[in-house]
Amino acid sequence: LELALGVTKEKLGRVKEFIFRTAFRTVFFGIMTAIAIVIPYFGDIISLVGAFSTSILLFIVPVACYLKLLGWKHVRWYQLIIGVCIMGLGIYVCVLGAKGAIETLQEHIREDKDK
Repeated sequence: LELALGVTKEKLGRVKEFIFRTAFRTVFFGIMTAIAIVIPYFGDIISLVGAFSTSILLFIVPVACYLKLLGWKHVRWYQLIIGVCIMGLGIYVCVLGAKGAIETLQEHIREDKDK
């Protein structure tokens, strides 16, 4: 966002650029904090997003990129088996993490309805 707004030392100078960046980041952080406070069950939703993204980024994407870069014909059979096992582990972790996050979210929603 700062780059899109043209916040550079060449345009604003060193001091103005520092002040603008500091003010912009402070306001942006404040807005994000307000959103996190206002949205109900924000922590549970972030846990669900984290369960998906972490397992996919750690297990599935590296193997898929490796296979894409080398090509299927240049990958040995045992490398392919190991890659499939790693991807399977990633899917398993994704499902378990998502299941846990969804159960926690449902539990918190039920607790609020009972109040």
